[in-house]
Amino acid sequence: MATMNDVAKKAGVSASTVSRVLNPTPNVTISAETQAKVRAAAEQLNYRTNLLAQGLRLNKFNNLGFLLCERSLDQMYYYNLLKAVENEASKTGLSLIFATLDNKHTPPMLNDSNIDGLLVTGRVTKEKIELIERAGVPFIVLGLPLDEQVDCNVVTPDPENEIFTALEYLLSHGHKRVAYISTYRDAKLQKISERGFRGAYLNASLPVEMDLLATCVEDPNRYFQSYLLEQRVTALVVQQQFVPQFYAFINKHKISIPQDLSVIIIGEDLLDPQAQNFYHYVSSRTKDVGTIAVEQLHRIWDKEVSYVNIKVSPFLHEGKSVLKLTEPLQKEA
Repeated sequence: MATMNDVAKKAGVSASTVSRVLNPTPNVTISAETQAKVRAAAEQLNYRTNLLAQGLRLNKFNNLGFLLCERSLDQMYYYNLLKAVENEASKTGLSLIFATLDNKHTPPMLNDSNIDGLLVTGRVTKEKIELIERAGVPFIVLGLPLDEQVDCNVVTPDPENEIFTALEYLLSHGHKRVAYISTYRDAKLQKISERGFRGAYLNASLPVEMDLLATCVEDPNRYFQSYLLEQRVTALVVQQQFVPQFYAFINKHKISIPQDLSVIIIGEDLLDPQAQNFYHYVSSRTKDVGTIAVEQLHRIWDKEVSYVNIKVSPFLHEGKSVLKLTEPLQKEA
């Protein structure tokens, strides 16, 4: 394994210069030409900074905590989020420490002092934030804290905009009665769903039919029965968690997509490649949330920012599951 002296010899500089280039020291200026030579030599020799020594010098451990609250890695969204964080952390020499937090047990990670920061996700409440704050390290919540009065660092998807994006697209394609089904149980997320749903209809100058919005749903089949067979909506927006039940329902009742029903799915983490190709979906941007969170935590450590509040805007993937109605959308006064 190459040493700092090996890099210095190859670059034609002193070992101390190599150290200052690869472990930047405040108020020490080194020419761009010298920096380029040192970095080129380090890359050619496959030299890696001694992160342990660097950590001791800077009073850092190069450990990042990932805390999952009241959720499981069996849920693909959180698994993908963890993988995105792990991938981004490894690029900068950070080791990832994983733990879960429920209402019964406090993980040792929150009582130890060997982490430099935390990324927190899952069902994050005010009580959990207060517990996390006791660890005394910077942290960022990935997703929306569930209590309005909580003010902390956040990098989150934008669920209101996700719903609005899906509804706006369908309404602009001539669908006037669009139903939406979600799992959201917490009051904050239910209000967000209502705002996104209502906002899309108002934006299209169409009457808002709130009875076509279903939140806090555990078994979606009765809503499929009502919306698809009884009320005969022409379009459906459904959370990805309900996709297996949705497949079973449309197969049983011989509903053809998009000829009989146009569909947009919120989130793609649970969709296999074939489904991702066929269905329109609003991306949850899981990888981007994880990557941005790690980047922002570095900015906090480097004192570039002291507060983070970022909503990651959704994008709509267009597949083959939406039919544009022949009758153009007529906005009502």
